[in-house]
Amino acid sequence: LLDKKDPFEVGLTVDQAVAIIQKNERGRMGINRADMVCTWRKDSVRKEERQKRQAEKGGDGQDDLLESQALAATRIAAHWKRKVDRRRFLRMREEEFEFLGMAPPRNDPKGHVVEDMKKHRERRKKMQEDADEVYQKALKEQLEWLQKKKGADIKADLLEERRQWILDCYQRYDKQLKFPNEFDEFYNQFDAPEEDAAAPDPKGKGKDPKAKDDKAKKGKGGKKGKDDVEEAEPMDVGPSNVVQQFVEHINQYTEKWENRDESNNFDQRHDIELARKNVYPIVEAELRALVDDQMREELANLKLLFDESKKKKAKPKKPKKPKKPKK
Repeated sequence: LLDKKDPFEVGLTVDQAVAIIQKNERGRMGINRADMVCTWRKDSVRKEERQKRQAEKGGDGQDDLLESQALAATRIAAHWKRKVDRRRFLRMREEEFEFLGMAPPRNDPKGHVVEDMKKHRERRKKMQEDADEVYQKALKEQLEWLQKKKGADIKADLLEERRQWILDCYQRYDKQLKFPNEFDEFYNQFDAPEEDAAAPDPKGKGKDPKAKDDKAKKGKGGKKGKDDVEEAEPMDVGPSNVVQQFVEHINQYTEKWENRDESNNFDQRHDIELARKNVYPIVEAELRALVDDQMREELANLKLLFDESKKKKAKPKKPKKPKKPKK
């Protein structure tokens, strides 16, 4: 009890242990080969003795029959014994693997859990693939439905928006009754507020008063060299990009899924309204390209008609003929 030494500890390195195992394995293989050679030699000796006896007896048929039957029975027994021993060895090996934890137990009811999990996973993957195929077909159907049913309305709204923009540009006081130069200005108007906010004040009215104080201090204390001036690194204020992405995902979940009732959708089929919303930008983009081409042509025609009408108005008047003097 006082000896704390591990009884299974052997004072050998890994290389020494491997060398001993190899030596024992080679010895076992040599013994098996020796047994096989000994068996072959015994069989050959028996065969020679049997042939000698047959030659001395002059070919007695009854003895040959009994001897062949005994030889056949011996071979059958040897084969059967080898088969039984092999089964017993395999059973012992399986029991040893189970004891060492290298193989799952045969009679354990929990041993089939992994197989059941694999079957359930394959079944779920098959359900996901089928649902994905159905969803892709539904997207194509809703795309065609939007193009047929809602395409005309979307196109009319886009045309009305762009024509109203042309009319507003024509009626602006600073345009002096002129049409826009290019139709691409329609999309530039959405970026104009951001550019105006980011543009600096040309007169310098919005300067920071602290900058003036710093300049005054530098003027009093003397100018510093360029190498000594260290520019302050700009600090990012506000939430980071990762936080903004989280906020977008949370808002998307809140708007789309939080208040949605899925109690009757046990099979988790797709929603038609969501499928239409997903394909709506595709239809709108296609119609927007067509409408933009059409509006470019209309704008060119309007400019042409407007220029012709101005030329007609600007024609010089004919001079009046002088009156003849009365006689």
